Amino acid sequence: MNIIAKNKRINKKDIVILVPHWPAPTYFFNLVEKTIPRNFGYLSYYYTRDLLNPNPSLTKKYFLSFINKIIHDLRELNRIKKRNFYMYGHSLGGLFCMIVADKIDIKKLVLIAPGYNLAECFWNGNKTQDLKKIMEQDGITLKKLKILWKEISPDYYFKNKAIKSKYLIKLAKKDTIIPYKNGVKLVDLFKQKNIDFKLKIDNIFPHEFKLISEAIFPINTIKFFRLA
Repeated sequence: MNIIAKNKRINKKDIVILVPHWPAPTYFFNLVEKTIPRNFGYLSYYYTRDLLNPNPSLTKKYFLSFINKIIHDLRELNRIKKRNFYMYGHSLGGLFCMIVADKIDIKKLVLIAPGYNLAECFWNGNKTQDLKKIMEQDGITLKKLKILWKEISPDYYFKNKAIKSKYLIKLAKKDTIIPYKNGVKLVDLFKQKNIDFKLKIDNIFPHEFKLISEAIFPINTIKFFRLA
């Protein structure tokens, strides 16, 4: 698993961290990057397809490596001077954002088509069925996977810093990749913990088209970072 990071204007006090879906090409956030205000810097992270694979233990290792890479980079930026961090995550990228936000102070997060529990999304999503079948052949069940992947699932967090951030959540009602009902579970968690969030539900686009539309027309979403 390789991690690719692009950055611009990271000397700024305000930094946007962009984390895409799986598997996203390295140009996926090009238009988003161009929309980020000039007084903001940004860090864009990309990862190779094998980050999510049919070996659940290896997937966990790769996920933690990626999460710790982001945390390390943000801590280094804060060490140079205190920053205001904002995170923008698509699909699986939103999972990484939520976990990082429990470790590092993040002012605001935008989550496009996120989920609540990683194992449930993986098990029931239609894009990961081939990987699921391989796991089942090795004796993995949903119950076992939930236990194994606890440390890399959002519902294990929201205990520390993440509950203090502000969120914009966008769900797609026709989502079958991260099933819509799993995103609703995330919203219910936010309500239970009295977390500050705004919710927008798309009734038209399925998962992939929702991600593409947000990447092509990001300006209204990026405005959320500029609001007081």
